[in-house]
Amino acid sequence: MWAASGIPRLNNAAQFPIAAHFGSGDLSHINPDDDQITSKLSDLQFYQLAIPTPDPPAGSYDAAAAARGDELFSGKARCNNCHVEPLWTDPGWNLH
Repeated sequence: MWAASGIPRLNNAAQFPIAAHFGSGDLSHINPDDDQITSKLSDLQFYQLAIPTPDPPAGSYDAAAAARGDELFSGKARCNNCHVEPLWTDPGWNLH
């Protein structure tokens, strides 16, 4: 969460040149009570989940590549340490 004064690290032109150029680190002009986004997020999620998943093109599934990816995901890359069953999504940790 940001403080009322802003996010000072965004003023670091070496690390965030575009944000620093546009003054994105200064949020003093923003009133958190004027939030026009949060109330719309549940409707957006409903819409996203309602979009039907398209069928993959015929012949596009490569079983050997999938097996290599699974081996890497569960082995050397250790992705499944954070991306766990049953959904394989991030459990809410900001580790990256």
